[in-house]
Amino acid sequence: MTGSEVLVRALYAEHGKALLAYATRLAGDRAVGEDIVQETLVRAWRHLVADPAPVLMRTWLFTIARNIATDRSLAQPLSPHAVAEPDSTAVVHQLASGRR
Repeated sequence: MTGSEVLVRALYAEHGKALLAYATRLAGDRAVGEDIVQETLVRAWRHLVADPAPVLMRTWLFTIARNIATDRSLAQPLSPHAVAEPDSTAVVHQLASGRR
């Protein structure tokens, strides 16, 4: 096992449970949360720095996870209901009654 593999295993051992809980809460689904954790650790492995402070490491990992979750949600197509235009008759009635 290489030094970077040992470091990633140590990161998972120390931060994995909290990271999974956070990612699951962001995604609203445990399976997606697990995918986010896996991708987080892959990205961390690609950009590891030698012996960072533990508090900074956790913050960095959570930031990576949040960015991945955000990217995933932005990549999801919107449903027609999410972008539907308001009912024009309802708008006319609101304007006629003075409500907005």
